[in-house]
Amino acid sequence: MSLTTIPLQQETRNKLREIANKSESWDAILNRLYTHEITRMNAQVFFGADTVSVEEALKEIKKW
Repeated sequence: MSLTTIPLQQETRNKLREIANKSESWDAILNRLYTHEITRMNAQVFFGADTVSVEEALKEIKKW
């Protein structure tokens, strides 16, 4: 598999570093984000657009 170079702004790179696990490669970070997004999109299709995230539901419950 060949490697590529993706130009990033320094701010973007710093944001990615904040969510990275220690010694995680850029490839691993991007693959993890991709997998998360695909899972989220599939859940939206399966459950419908009218659903809320767990975090949003917990915020609503705390208001009660």
